[in-house]
Amino acid sequence: MNKEEIQERLVLLFIVLQFDTQEKAIFTAGERIMINQERGHLLHELDYSDAPTKPVSAEIEEKIKEATRLTGVYDWEPLVQIDKLYKNEIE
Repeated sequence: MNKEEIQERLVLLFIVLQFDTQEKAIFTAGERIMINQERGHLLHELDYSDAPTKPVSAEIEEKIKEATRLTGVYDWEPLVQIDKLYKNEIE
């Protein structure tokens, strides 16, 4: 993944976790841990480009897609805006 793709993925994961907390519980505690582990790996990859990415399982990925879809259905806005959350990490 290039740095822009990493940033987009980090933002997506942050948003679905916020949605899960604020609006509708979708993920189990274990799935939230796995999502946060992927976030940690992605942040590490920003510093060390040869670091392996550890994506979540296909089942969790489907739930991420569903949570993303539901943010539109609910017309949901996150409490914490994260447009440039990882900007400093990338530059």
